Amino acid sequence: MNDYKANWDASVDRLSCRVGIGVVVRNWEGKIIATLRAPRKLFPDPKLAESVAALRAVLFCKNLGITRLILEGDALSVVKDINSETVDWSSTGLIIQDIKEELKSLSLGSVHFISRLSNCIAHCLAKDALKLSEESISMEGVPPCIHHLI
Repeated sequence: MNDYKANWDASVDRLSCRVGIGVVVRNWEGKIIATLRAPRKLFPDPKLAESVAALRAVLFCKNLGITRLILEGDALSVVKDINSETVDWSSTGLIIQDIKEELKSLSLGSVHFISRLSNCIAHCLAKDALKLSEESISMEGVPPCIHHLI
């Protein structure tokens, strides 16, 4: 099957109230097909940042035409909330609800927790996103910030 895997992460800069979002998308052979680095002005709450990053990852993959998606992140509480039936009406909870709705529209959509060590490419992309003034998507090649990891 043509399943794709997207790893996401967020990096928080408390001083400037900014969040960096990093997403790396791989095809069924494990080849990187796209990366995303996105800076956001956002309240620097780690769980909120990770939730926004997960939503951005799902939307990015849908924009790429991906319908079979395995989403992986190192934010255990966010992964648990996405996989839970519970509804939380907080701002983070509402973002989680959006993620659940977006995943329902895919033919395969699952979310898994992985260790920070296994998520280092998405982490580096998220950290690098804090240096940018606008979102950056790479479809051909990969950004220099992750060359040493590939």
